[in-house]
Amino acid sequence: MRSTVVLTLCCVLSAAVVRADTFEELATRAAAALDAEKLPEALDLYRQALQVKPNWEEGWWFVGIISYNTQQYAEGERAYAKLVEINPRSGPGWAFMGLCEFETGAYENSLQHIERGLSLSGGGPQDAQQVLRFHEAMLLTRERKWDPARRVYRTFAQKGVQDPALIAGIGVNALELPMLPSEVPPDRQELVLTAGNAALCWMTGDKAKTDAAFSVLLNRFPAGTGVHYLYATYLLSSNQTEAGTAELKRELELHPDNPSADGTLALVLAVADKVSEALPYARKAAATPQPDARMLYVYGLVLDKTGDMQQAIDRLEASEKLDADNPDVHIVLAGAYSKVGRDGDARRERRAAISLARGNAHP
Repeated sequence: MRSTVVLTLCCVLSAAVVRADTFEELATRAAAALDAEKLPEALDLYRQALQVKPNWEEGWWFVGIISYNTQQYAEGERAYAKLVEINPRSGPGWAFMGLCEFETGAYENSLQHIERGLSLSGGGPQDAQQVLRFHEAMLLTRERKWDPARRVYRTFAQKGVQDPALIAGIGVNALELPMLPSEVPPDRQELVLTAGNAALCWMTGDKAKTDAAFSVLLNRFPAGTGVHYLYATYLLSSNQTEAGTAELKRELELHPDNPSADGTLALVLAVADKVSEALPYARKAAATPQPDARMLYVYGLVLDKTGDMQQAIDRLEASEKLDADNPDVHIVLAGAYSKVGRDGDARRERRAAISLARGNAHP
């Protein structure tokens, strides 16, 4: 009996030594194949090593990155899912899982995981961070989160990045099309690129180039969806209120179902204390099937001016949940809370607005 137990124990220990040696050998050969850029061989060796040591974080990383670089996105997605199961704090793991999900069409998961990766690691090296931020902006646009996406695109423009893919992404966002650049129909691609060039020039702050780019856009696409709305926002940003208002009305004549044009016109009228005129535009703008942070903000602002405070607060709080990085929402919400005696909430919102203003001052 005792000899049998000893023999069994020896067999177990011997197997453990063999498995350890086998793993080290496989890991060494996999690394050598990767260094030699023999990617199929490296991938196979990393898979074998992971069969021996399933919780090897580095191994899952290399399976994922090789799969991503060889366009085997589904396998890359599975590898990174395993990696973040082992190490939930792996920012690169979450981020690259999101990139793989983008390629497999799991867009909602992709955005969540890219943003989680960025929050954990800051995106890593500059090249990787730019790739992640660009995908984030495209996905935010696809989900109709126009302003958060625009803030990301603006950082690229301010760094002087010039790239056709970036211009296409900015164009989709500028015209507020809820799609990826790759989903733009062929007959609208020139419109998107022309709008993207105008918006990019605007973001860089070059007025002469921006004016020229908008002239080209309006001449080529005088009836294009979103064109007059985009030009109106540019005019309004330079305090050309009368001309901007005319462009908003022109947009609504051509495309009555443009909620952004309705909302922006409502905001212009509200600022001019034409609240009764603003209200129907604001109401219509906010009545979209998918909640829009900006339109809810405008409706809340107009309701605040009418004195309907509870309805105003409801809309402003809903806007804040969708886009907490908009300082204007916090400012107006602080004022609304003050009017109903919620002083603690008002102070919180003012602090949030100040914090965002300070952050925006140092892009």
